[in-house]
Amino acid sequence: MKNKSILLVVAILLIGLSLAGGTYAYLTMAASITNGNYNTQTTCFNIDYNISNEGSGQDISGTLFPSANASGGLSGRVGLKANASCGLNGLGTLKLHINSTTSSSLMTSASSYCQDRKTLEPISGITTEEACTTAGGRWRGYGDAYCESNSTLERLTTPTDSESCTSAGGTWKTGGSPLKYAVYDNNAGTGVPLSKGYIESTDINTDKVIYDNFVIDTNQKYYYIFIWIDGYLVDNAINNLPFSGYINASAEQTNIKYVYTANLYDENAADWNSVWQGQPISNSITQYNTPEAAITALETAYSNANSGATTSLPFFLKHTVSDGTLWCANEYDNGVANGNSFCAFPSQAACNSRISEWEYDNITYTCAQNTFTGGVAESYVGFIVTSEMATNNPEMVAGTYYLRGGDHGASFVENAKTIYDAFGGVGCYLDGNSGGSPYTTTPSSTFRCDVSGLRAIANSRGGAGANDRAGSQCDVNSDGTSVCRVRVVGGGGGI
Repeated sequence: MKNKSILLVVAILLIGLSLAGGTYAYLTMAASITNGNYNTQTTCFNIDYNISNEGSGQDISGTLFPSANASGGLSGRVGLKANASCGLNGLGTLKLHINSTTSSSLMTSASSYCQDRKTLEPISGITTEEACTTAGGRWRGYGDAYCESNSTLERLTTPTDSESCTSAGGTWKTGGSPLKYAVYDNNAGTGVPLSKGYIESTDINTDKVIYDNFVIDTNQKYYYIFIWIDGYLVDNAINNLPFSGYINASAEQTNIKYVYTANLYDENAADWNSVWQGQPISNSITQYNTPEAAITALETAYSNANSGATTSLPFFLKHTVSDGTLWCANEYDNGVANGNSFCAFPSQAACNSRISEWEYDNITYTCAQNTFTGGVAESYVGFIVTSEMATNNPEMVAGTYYLRGGDHGASFVENAKTIYDAFGGVGCYLDGNSGGSPYTTTPSSTFRCDVSGLRAIANSRGGAGANDRAGSQCDVNSDGTSVCRVRVVGGGGGI
């Protein structure tokens, strides 16, 4: 392993115009990004640290404004890959260490007040928005309730109440820590982040996990870590308050492999011949090393079911097989376990937050941790936009695309964007509405696009699928099961 040690010290003087109305505020930030934890048991992983200015390795300093989003923040880059000669993959973890010199006041949102529009100074003696407007001022509603995007943690300015906020894909909040982080796969900090969250006062002097359990393989991948201050939640109380921390990356060798299947639904087979998250793939299900092999198997099944007829089926299933842990919702009927177990949750909290939605009559659920060896950690529907489709629909982009399912909606926004990009807006439907280019960064229920021979669809419950619009399909369901069907011509449905 190449032990590349780069010490990057970033001293940032934040002097800016905060977005919520003009108050000047600044703070000094000193962030050190240092070589982190190499896997000392192997020479198979290469971890490379750098400032995000395209790998130049130079210190940066400058002026930064309190921001509406992560792209206005302080950023660092980490590159990770596995050495091809080792023949193994790994799981990566990114941590942010918050030094004890960091001020806890950075994690507290400001109070509301009335601001003079001309001088930007507070107008004393005014305590309500109505009185402020009457006095010709601007109400700085830092502490007021607001709508925050679930996918990016940015403020959604249009929703004005809890109901409209939820419909727009947000959470109705009051205050909260204005110091936030986000991990992206691009240096612009655009799109849906891979991970995001808040930096709280309790994180000071700790190693805060900001992104983990991502696969490290022989492809060089870069992760961009942004630390940003929500300009809607701060005022000049942050004047000259220090932040100090550094980024840390580690890689853990693990038994990870990618397999492809075309398993057909069979109500007479164990588990209906489905692949289940959190369990090993059944020996009765053939595993393939390439998407092409899985597609060939699916097309062969179609031919066998239809007396030698042929068709093109541009979809398949992909699974990440590894050692890991998922939380399962175990189903009980009148207090007795009935064997149904949905292992689709990354944490106990995520499991507990959803089980009440499913309980009815005498059916209840209990969340339990499931540690597995050589089981399915993730499942995807893969679909292909062929060159013929792209020629017939110039907006479409030929290529192979993946939609993650079985995570109860965590990948929904990303899936919707994937479908939209693949189809170029052709034949797209958002939440049941068609026409034009209906994509939005906050779809609420379903997103799908159609052309001749292919439909791709994702829903907010965690399901994803692709079909040929004639009865053949592959799906990953919200409970983590995945299966394909092929149409029987004249037979009234698929098998």
